[in-house]
Amino acid sequence: MALDKRRVQTAVIGHADSELPVVLPMEAIELDGFRARHAGETYWCGVWLGGCGHQLTTKLYTDRACHFAHVPDPEHTSTCARKASGVSSADHLYIKHGLLKWMEEQDITATAVIPRDADGTIGGEVLFTPAGRTGLRVLLSETPGFPVPAGEDDARLVLGPEMPSDPDVLLQQGYVNRIQLVPDGTRRRIQVGTERHGGTTEWFELHEVELTDSGLTTPAVEEIHRLRTTRRPIGVRAPKGAVPQARPTVPLRDEAHDIPSGGPRGG
Repeated sequence: MALDKRRVQTAVIGHADSELPVVLPMEAIELDGFRARHAGETYWCGVWLGGCGHQLTTKLYTDRACHFAHVPDPEHTSTCARKASGVSSADHLYIKHGLLKWMEEQDITATAVIPRDADGTIGGEVLFTPAGRTGLRVLLSETPGFPVPAGEDDARLVLGPEMPSDPDVLLQQGYVNRIQLVPDGTRRRIQVGTERHGGTTEWFELHEVELTDSGLTTPAVEEIHRLRTTRRPIGVRAPKGAVPQARPTVPLRDEAHDIPSGGPRGG
């Protein structure tokens, strides 16, 4: 393998076709613990990462970021053509593994597929097919190979954090669901967010999310549905308060000249 000067932060464990991803810590003090936890395991530039399938090794540095590097192999002189190597380059594998496990915990049988484009692009989307429920399409990157089909069920579409949302969908549906991964030790943790009409996104942990017949449902989605179904019927006005009755005017009495109504009597 020719010298590769890229800083590869993600790999798969066990073999080239593995779908078990791992992220290498960038700090030397954390790498020692990482090596201890994964003693005896091997790391690979996995094909499901868009990699070359060759073995990787960990590189420890104190003056720059630690990273994976290809193990020198005199029999292979070609340079790895992997397009993404940063900490987010294995997010599609974390999403596939994490959502399948999450569905299994809810007794939902499901399968998942990571499509590969004609030019070899991989990781742009993950397709989930839960038994007896609507499918999910997680779209992580906008490339010619992974367009958003016109008329697709918007409720089943889940967008990556950088994917643009359709203003018409936000207006008509009231929201779009998103997905992101946040650092969790040497792994990545899934969060699901709901972007409301207006641009704000509220993020939730997976245990707060449900898979229903209409797709992923978060507390924010439930609130939007509740607000949209609680409407005042057209043409019905709120009752007005009773018109206050005018109080009768009471003439003021002149206490200094309090004269009986009959007038003064003669002597």
